[in-house]
Amino acid sequence: RQKEIRKFRESLTTGDKIFTAGGLFGKIKEVKSDSFIIEIAENTRVRIAKDSVYPSAAEVKDSGADQAK
Repeated sequence: RQKEIRKFRESLTTGDKIFTAGGLFGKIKEVKSDSFIIEIAENTRVRIAKDSVYPSAAEVKDSGADQAK
């Protein structure tokens, strides 16, 4: 399962829309070795760790990343 998630993260490119474990939705503007620069609103960009990106909201729940309570 971890291999599938890693492959998914490696396949992401500029222009892809993503969902993070922290609940941010955005569009990839730049790919770096360990992070992405995503645009979450017009002219609002943030840098996020690649490890925080999942294929879907269901993956976030299954990983336990939503257990911040």
